[in-house]
Amino acid sequence: MFFLILLLLFFTACAPHRPPEPIMLSPESVQKEILEISPEQRNRIRTVLKEVERLSGVHRNLDNFGISTMKQAIEIMEAGRKASPLVAEALLATPSSNFRYWLIDILGYLKDDRNLFPLFAVLENENEKRPFRERALESAKEIGGKQVRKMLLDSYSRIDDKNLREKIARVIAELSN
Repeated sequence: MFFLILLLLFFTACAPHRPPEPIMLSPESVQKEILEISPEQRNRIRTVLKEVERLSGVHRNLDNFGISTMKQAIEIMEAGRKASPLVAEALLATPSSNFRYWLIDILGYLKDDRNLFPLFAVLENENEKRPFRERALESAKEIGGKQVRKMLLDSYSRIDDKNLREKIARVIAELSN
């Protein structure tokens, strides 16, 4: 594994450096996907997300918040792919740190390739706090697959944070096995 990381670092350093191409979330595409969900399901998922957002204001500690929202996490996961655009919409809209972290986390559990774009938008955003970027990396890893590996290789060359780049290299190595 160490050899793979060294090899990755070597080839990345040899590759010509291109300017960053940030992945942008498209509210229009999210809205289009939301309209494809039945009104009943849409309302139920939004109700669950509003409850989680409310709880995010009650709990300052992220661990306590996570424990208090287990029921809602299960409901979102049971909704599956249908919840993805609504979770992405909430991620675009909320200023709440705990809620944002929760949304980034749940995107990985939904195992939906469409969630890679909001996750990589967070991962590659230099203005995001490191815990959010690291959680986005872990969530992308949970989705897994060749597309994640390719996107991580691209992100590796765009990200300046050395510690985050090391974590990306480890995830690439894990996904290569």
